[in-house]
Amino acid sequence: MALLVDPSAYYQQKILDLLPAGTSIPGMLRKRPAETVLEGSSKSWRAHGTYDDDIAEEVEALEAFAAARTPSPPTTSLALDTSADRTLDSGAESAGAKSVSLEAGYATSIGKRAAMEDRVVVKRLARSGGPVYYFAVFDGHGGSQAASFAATSLHTKLADSVHFASQDLGEGLCEAFRKTDTEFIETVNSDSGTCGTVVCISESSMWTANAGDCRAVLCSQRAGEDLQANRLSEDHKPSRADEKARIEAAGGQVVHFGCWRVTAPDNSIMLATSRALGDRHFKRREPHIVTAEPDISKHELQPSEDSFVIIACDGLFDVMSDVEACQIAAIALAGSEADKVKSPRNPKDDVIECGQFASGEVSPRAEFSSATIAAHALVVEALERGSQDNISVIVVRLP
Repeated sequence: MALLVDPSAYYQQKILDLLPAGTSIPGMLRKRPAETVLEGSSKSWRAHGTYDDDIAEEVEALEAFAAARTPSPPTTSLALDTSADRTLDSGAESAGAKSVSLEAGYATSIGKRAAMEDRVVVKRLARSGGPVYYFAVFDGHGGSQAASFAATSLHTKLADSVHFASQDLGEGLCEAFRKTDTEFIETVNSDSGTCGTVVCISESSMWTANAGDCRAVLCSQRAGEDLQANRLSEDHKPSRADEKARIEAAGGQVVHFGCWRVTAPDNSIMLATSRALGDRHFKRREPHIVTAEPDISKHELQPSEDSFVIIACDGLFDVMSDVEACQIAAIALAGSEADKVKSPRNPKDDVIECGQFASGEVSPRAEFSSATIAAHALVVEALERGSQDNISVIVVRLP
């Protein structure tokens, strides 16, 4: 597939190192103010106008890159719906139940923080009407206890819900968030909290549940058009007018201390997100000042357009836009099976953990899939841009 992207100077060379032979990258370089086009017949880049020296060097590198490469076969996906999966046994699936073939990879880094408080989860949840593929990023704060609890508990509560069996995943996810939040506060001696974004895929439907400032972005592309970044979730920030009104109605306050934060008259804690699981100090009475109630969205997959989903914490999105994240991932996903590496090489690899999932379990394969390489590329870019937070990314390649 030809990708319409906007590769910027700071990651073009890294992209060239990742791309396989024959990858086509039509698009535009950063304008300065001139425009760059790819001539399909000659496979060469032609610059019009004046560029800074670094841009001129990039054009020359891309010309050499395009001239030296020939087409490669498409990527072979990892099948997440194999019979070997025993991640969660929540009931037998009926004969002939529909499932989908997905490829998923993740990358995480502690970054510049003293401790890793993020958690990443991928599960295949068995169901009589066909499996549900569950992808989640939990971004903890004040400790990792809440994120760890949500990572081990929320999907089981979803699978136990009557709404899960009836295929109403939206209400099932709301119920799972509420029950996980209540159980954590009542049973765990911790003041920690966690944001969480969950994406569930069942047949041709994709559900997203979000509480906090993790984010899910769907990357799509129609024939002849640029790659589009479409948010499946909206960040819950105290600065949002609707969130500020809800917080104040519940007895809380929104103050500016470096950024807009939630606080309450009866404690000195300030939180930069307005929704989260845990955070018991904001849940001493109803309604909760910081609520675990998620926003829910549903999207019907368009196989001819929808390409992949990025689910990540704010450690990624604090330093890049949705479009930039989609561009970086799209180029990495253009790799072929023959060009996959046994380990993505980067000076920061000692602080990046990578992996992929087959049948909902970490794959024992030595080489990384293109989805894993894409997640790795995003974490590397976030580190190079100076992200101050833990960074966790899941990339799900859609069928």
